[in-house]
Amino acid sequence: MMGILNTAITGLNAQKVALDVTAQNVANVATEGYTRQRVNFESLSPNARGVDVAGNGVKVTDIQRLADEFLIKQTWKTSSTQSYDFIEFQNYSKLEKVFGSDGLNLSEGFDKFYAALNEATIKPESTPLRQQVITEAESLGYQFNMLVDTVITQKKDLDEQISAAVSQSNTLIQQIAQLNKTISDNVSENVNVSELEDQRDQLVLELSELFNIKSTVLSNGSYQLTLANGQPLVIDDLPSTITVTGSNPTQLSLTIVNQNIPILDNTPQASGAPAQNQIGGSVGAMANFQSQVLEPYETVINQIARDFGTEINTRLQAGFDLNGNAGIPLFSPGLMDATNISINPNISVDSLAFSSNPGAVGDNGNINNIIAVSNLTFANLPQFQTLNNQSNADTFASLLGEVAIKTNQSKISLDTSEIQFNQAISARNNFSAVNRDEEAAKLIEFTNAYQANMKVISTVNQLFDEILKIF
Repeated sequence: MMGILNTAITGLNAQKVALDVTAQNVANVATEGYTRQRVNFESLSPNARGVDVAGNGVKVTDIQRLADEFLIKQTWKTSSTQSYDFIEFQNYSKLEKVFGSDGLNLSEGFDKFYAALNEATIKPESTPLRQQVITEAESLGYQFNMLVDTVITQKKDLDEQISAAVSQSNTLIQQIAQLNKTISDNVSENVNVSELEDQRDQLVLELSELFNIKSTVLSNGSYQLTLANGQPLVIDDLPSTITVTGSNPTQLSLTIVNQNIPILDNTPQASGAPAQNQIGGSVGAMANFQSQVLEPYETVINQIARDFGTEINTRLQAGFDLNGNAGIPLFSPGLMDATNISINPNISVDSLAFSSNPGAVGDNGNINNIIAVSNLTFANLPQFQTLNNQSNADTFASLLGEVAIKTNQSKISLDTSEIQFNQAISARNNFSAVNRDEEAAKLIEFTNAYQANMKVISTVNQLFDEILKIF
């Protein structure tokens, strides 16, 4: 009789644990990142021998966390790719809007400037026509100023975003290391760590948005996290700290402080080509966009301004103004680029050297020489070979076309990576998330089993009572 009672009690206790776990699953049906748990049972062998001995009841062997390591890692991998593609698309879209806007489109500015010069060929001595040339030149210079300023501003914005992301990553790395220690300590004491592992996986998912993460599960339950190239971020309970150094994108570097390991160096290569990094995630995308897109584009815009302004000044100085004097620069002389190109403060309508003959006021010979600049080709863009051997206006038009193509390509990449990320999350959830119908069925199953064990105990009590009545 006592054997039956003990067997029923083990069943009662086991079903209670199963009900507790089921209740925990149901309670977290809407909890993001929660991994459902399952109770595993094992039959207890009988203490005595004999064909008439049924067994000694049941015990709970463990509470299993239903997680698949491969599916979890896929969510991290696709999260990193999606974050990278989002940053790239976001910044290309911003750049395309700037380059193509009415006020900053250099192609339109060049067209208006050369159109003003063409009108001036009809009547070179006309004050309104001369003033229009100066006005369009001033407007074009302002376009250069504003265009390169927006590129510089976008670089600075990315600097701030990288610093914020690195600060966030350091916080996540520390939290993961702390959870590693807590999990390791609890595992050694046979404490259920499922919720702690869920918390850690969510933190790693957040970290994977910033960097491309590789992970290894250690024997004590800890994660060892590294970047894609193997640089350590978390080893057991030891966190790394990442710092940002460098005053501009070409000098930007990220370093793991406590190991003094560089993980990013944007210093251009010896060939002059922009540096590349493989750290992935949003940080990798921002750093790459700075060094491989914005920095080279800024160089091109500065080069266009320098080539254009210098050539216009040179040709004007070869002509003569309305008073027969040698021409002066239209744009402020000196070291010129898109940041500082501006109208020479000494220029006036009379001092525009449109004539190729000092004694001929209505001569337009030098105007045609200046207009010819529009057809000159340049081959001094080592980072953009496809833009070489084009005029200044065509170079910018090609640059704008390239940005539009890159924007479209990055949108396609983002759409693809979003689908892959959502598929990875769905696959993980299908395996690990709480299924309402399944838990409802288990609730009925374990409740019935619990009640059945209670019935066995009640039956044993009745039998005891009947036996006692005999005496």
